[in-house]
Amino acid sequence: FDIALSMRTHNILSQRCSISNIVDAEALACWQEVRRGGVWINATEFGKTVAAQTRFTRFQVEICEAQARLSPVYFLWYEDLLNNFQKSTRDLQTFLNVTPLELTA
Repeated sequence: FDIALSMRTHNILSQRCSISNIVDAEALACWQEVRRGGVWINATEFGKTVAAQTRFTRFQVEICEAQARLSPVYFLWYEDLLNNFQKSTRDLQTFLNVTPLELTA
């Protein structure tokens, strides 16, 4: 769901503001204007995007699980980096068998 919503939001930013990310005050102002006017999302198309992203995510996990049967695999989730960056990067460094360093975003 999150990926599908992010993709739709990105499309709106691109179409209405000619930007791909909110990186400056001008981009933020455009996005705020879009929000004030309302954002309409076609439920059918959005549902298809959610389903496609769900299938794609499952496919990626299956590939990693198959690889894990042959060699070590580390699952690093974007959400984990957002929610606890320090723990995620420390765990990754430990998996890679390197001395953990405190990293910054």
